[in-house]
Amino acid sequence: VWSLGCVLYHMVALVPPFYTSNILLLAGKICAGEYDHTPLQYYSESIRQIIFECLTVDPSNRPDIVGVAKLCTEQLMLYTDRSCATIQSLKKRLRQSELYYLKQQSQSQSQQQSV
Repeated sequence: VWSLGCVLYHMVALVPPFYTSNILLLAGKICAGEYDHTPLQYYSESIRQIIFECLTVDPSNRPDIVGVAKLCTEQLMLYTDRSCATIQSLKKRLRQSELYYLKQQSQSQSQQQSV
């Protein structure tokens, strides 16, 4: 879960959460959980909360993967709903295109037979 927090932070901030050229300072930042929260301000409260929870230093206070999934549930449901709506819309458009194509072919064949 800690690693997930690091990866998510890196994905949204485009820099790792803990970075310094001095290895001792790096270890200190990691142990203290000191990272720059500024890059996260441009993202939703939910992603900030997930990253914050995953990067909790004390493992007993950090959520397990089920806890992380619970933090993501609302966003996943919204994404699923939007995806289903998009799929239904695309299916409808495809069916309309198929019907139009079949109608055009039928008219073309009728014209050829009448000639």
